[in-house]
Amino acid sequence: MEIVDVLPQSIATDSTFKKFQRLLVERDFVKFANNIRPILENPLTPNRDVLVLLVLDAVELLGTDALGGESKVIMKLVTDFAPKCADLPEGSFDAQKNEARSVVPPLTPNLIQLRRVVQVTTYGCAGFGDSDMARVKRTVYRSPQERNFHRAVQLRYPGLLALPNYPLASAMNSDWIRHLVPRRTFRFYLSSTLDFLLVTPGEGDPIIAFELDSNFHDSVEASKRDKMKDELLELAGISLVRLRTENSESMTIDDWYAVLSDQIGEIPMPKRHRCREQSITFVPECPLF
Repeated sequence: MEIVDVLPQSIATDSTFKKFQRLLVERDFVKFANNIRPILENPLTPNRDVLVLLVLDAVELLGTDALGGESKVIMKLVTDFAPKCADLPEGSFDAQKNEARSVVPPLTPNLIQLRRVVQVTTYGCAGFGDSDMARVKRTVYRSPQERNFHRAVQLRYPGLLALPNYPLASAMNSDWIRHLVPRRTFRFYLSSTLDFLLVTPGEGDPIIAFELDSNFHDSVEASKRDKMKDELLELAGISLVRLRTENSESMTIDDWYAVLSDQIGEIPMPKRHRCREQSITFVPECPLF
């Protein structure tokens, strides 16, 4: 207990009064009641009637939003000790009240009643695409498995550049494809993408493509689209590998790395890549003498 149970005969009204006043300012009514009760119950405590003033101030500060326990302890103090003030000689209580309030600044006039507001905020883990819903820009990956697979491909084949969700039309010559495939296949070619396309760094020559299949590829329409994609890549001479796992959502980077090592292994590289850098040398004419 911060405040002693028995005060000395010469009570320091300013310091004791301020201690209890501070508790009221902090609205700690339960602590205020527990500390002031033994002092008021002690018959040797001088000027107890001055401290009853704080009990009355506590009643004013409670307000309508006070907790049940706070109101109970404060009203118990009022019931036990406030009637004793009526036994004092007329005017003595007011005199002591003015004397006590002259020592410390007034409590109630400068206080503002505030209601206690409790705000509860709940946070949770959103889905993979929820972070992109509030803006136009989004991630280049369409699912968490694509993100994990991309990292695994980069680790397994560091000598190649992996491009996610790459347009099929950007890896083939549309002028040739237009005359080599049916019209329906050509329309599909213009709007289709590859899950991953591995190309040579610098020149960007396509080497191999990866498709991460799932149960969405089991429908008849999806099978037709997959067949058209297979024919287009075969026509362009680009190898295609389709990967499908039992539970693709649980595949980690290490899991995909193991699949690439066990099922794919080393990727055969072409013996020669086309160089698209042109170097032109100008030979100055020899002057005629």
